[in-house]
Amino acid sequence: MYIHQENNLTIIWGGKLQSIAPQQFYAVNDQATLLATEPFSLVQAYGAQQILTVRQTHSARGYAYKNLAQVTVAKPYEHEGDYLITSVTGTALVVASADCLPLVMYDPVNGVVTNIHAGWRGAVAGIAACALQQMCDEFNTARIDVQIFFGPVARACCYEVDATFVQALSEEARTAVYERAGKYYFDLVVYHQHIFKMLGVAESSLHVDKAVCTICSDEFCSARRDKGNARRNVTMVCLR
Repeated sequence: MYIHQENNLTIIWGGKLQSIAPQQFYAVNDQATLLATEPFSLVQAYGAQQILTVRQTHSARGYAYKNLAQVTVAKPYEHEGDYLITSVTGTALVVASADCLPLVMYDPVNGVVTNIHAGWRGAVAGIAACALQQMCDEFNTARIDVQIFFGPVARACCYEVDATFVQALSEEARTAVYERAGKYYFDLVVYHQHIFKMLGVAESSLHVDKAVCTICSDEFCSARRDKGNARRNVTMVCLR
């Protein structure tokens, strides 16, 4: 498990010891129970009083919670999508992943945070750009102020893709494809680094030190490595 704290932000990347089964992620239907359930209850120690989630669909869609009134009536998984945004303190945003990329975008000036589940489908559909634009439009975020934190994800050392996958990618996405011994490997971190630079985010604001490979690391869950027995890593972020 990795924990990062700065200013009024806490990020928790849960590893194998703090993981969930896929069916467990969608099994809870009220906030109080969700907040009391491991591993979600970990965020209570960092000031979380509510937890928000989405029913993940590998899309580029997301949802923003702008005030406490919206948060207090929210039900787990009431919205489909793959990112959440909020400026409400004491509210934890949660996504689950197992090889997909958890991305946290933080605007310290306006006190806004976004938690993103970015698989390759969401990535090439533009989920990063969609979420960042919504922060700018609805919370007055300036791109130059945004800090972006990359979590554990399948990396190019292990994430093999086929030629059909590569051919379907845009030219910009192919910057994250590597060829070794006649095989192709894709890196979601490299892809998003390129995208964020194009979107006007400073290179110094891209934090990739926690982006270890889930496939070859024994600290985190991996769908490719563990196949049908795979559990999910949980990424939680909370404003205090």
